[in-house]
Amino acid sequence: DNYKVQSGLTEEMTWVLGYQGVDVYYSAGTLAAYAAGPLHAQVLFAEEPKLFNEEYRNVPAGYTIPMSESLPLYYDLEGKGEADEIDVRGDGYQEGYYEKIVVTSGKDSAGSEAWVYTIDPVFIHTADGGNYVYAETSSDNDYRTLFVYEVKKDSVKEMGKEEGTGFYTGKDYMSLHMITDPSEFILETRIDALSTYSGIRHCAVGKNGMPVSEKSFYEIENGFELTLKKDMEFTMLEENGQEKGPTVVPKGSKLTFLRTDGRSWVDFRVKNADATYEIRVDYDDSDWPTKVNGEDAEAILDGMMYAG
Repeated sequence: DNYKVQSGLTEEMTWVLGYQGVDVYYSAGTLAAYAAGPLHAQVLFAEEPKLFNEEYRNVPAGYTIPMSESLPLYYDLEGKGEADEIDVRGDGYQEGYYEKIVVTSGKDSAGSEAWVYTIDPVFIHTADGGNYVYAETSSDNDYRTLFVYEVKKDSVKEMGKEEGTGFYTGKDYMSLHMITDPSEFILETRIDALSTYSGIRHCAVGKNGMPVSEKSFYEIENGFELTLKKDMEFTMLEENGQEKGPTVVPKGSKLTFLRTDGRSWVDFRVKNADATYEIRVDYDDSDWPTKVNGEDAEAILDGMMYAG
């Protein structure tokens, strides 16, 4: 009687059926003074198993929970029917930046130095019982870094970070695809190999919490093209990506980015008047300018673009 319900929600409260129980969020001023802020209540399956149908308590072995940089997550880390508070926040805010990321589990915290604009965290529970926080940050020039933390009851440990890496944003770079399955998700990484672009990897959460991929290269989806300025010999590839042998690619051919190891080679699809095939272009960016076949890459490839 106290709420006017519309579409299952109210202005005063929102409830969510999660992997461990039901969470209820009350708007500021609903149950206490407005200054107390939003309030949260939780009923865990383990606390009151008779209240919930069995079908709601059957959850996948591994799953993820989106988090907010402004609100804590309440999660039973040990499966004993007691919710632990997990918090991800920026610290040392000044002039639009956070100086530090702080992840807290109960009585313990871990901090990472990071001058960032935003923090987007996700909680990950793996099939083998591991609990982690993946926190994507953004800084100048939209440069992203993925920080990984192991979370236990009253214990947080930074496991590492992936520079230039964040959650997949799709081919249009506009649609954020958060991780939903710890055993299969996509990350994208900024790459500067004969241009600046994003490369994607299909990953899983590894034994130490860090993302791992079965492939040693990045796929490139943007369809970006370069034009060959002169006849040049490169390595032709088989359909399976294995090296076939040398071939001379004619001047004026269009080269579409396909994949790269991000360190020494880029694979292209070649399209010219005679044929369409794939080649591997080795490059050396250990010194300026970047070299291709021992020559300045700018003298060979037209259309390269690099971000600041």
